[in-house]
Amino acid sequence: MNEPAEKKTVRTYRYSTVDLLIMAVVAAIGAVVSALVINPLVRTLNLGSPFLAMWPGSLHLLAIVLGGLLVRKPGAAMVTALMNGLLQMLFGNTAGALCLIYGVGNGVGAELGMALFRYKFKPASAIITAGLATATGFAVDLIYWFGNFAPQFKVLYIVDAFFAGSVVCGLVSLGIMQALKRAGVTR
Repeated sequence: MNEPAEKKTVRTYRYSTVDLLIMAVVAAIGAVVSALVINPLVRTLNLGSPFLAMWPGSLHLLAIVLGGLLVRKPGAAMVTALMNGLLQMLFGNTAGALCLIYGVGNGVGAELGMALFRYKFKPASAIITAGLATATGFAVDLIYWFGNFAPQFKVLYIVDAFFAGSVVCGLVSLGIMQALKRAGVTR
């Protein structure tokens, strides 16, 4: 007696039109908020301490983390990060073309975090992804803005960036993802 062949679920890594729209909308909203709200706050706080400024500054990564968590395919966080960087540049971020370099740095960290959890949404994936994205993104600061920091301060800066991203960006993205899940919006 022949049993019916079991259907295998094939996971596709191509982006659907919906995936691209999700990444674009999330990147655009994040770029506007970053350029017009978060950036002025961070610039002001940087006058006091770059270690303090990174806590609200980690919200720059919210769109990138959400783009990766919503689409959950390899490269989605990087694509969202690059779109976000380009749009921030167009929306008047004072960092200019440096936004694209930040996008690459943020995207690399977010992709590492997403890959660690095999592109599945779990509370830990949101927190770790946000922490890694913030740490790699803020590493650009060390090269461009704070190159004169002593080595021990550079290490402390990256550790602080990881924790700031995990706590602020990670918990906010976790809350948004759980709200979207309860609303039945996510897959």
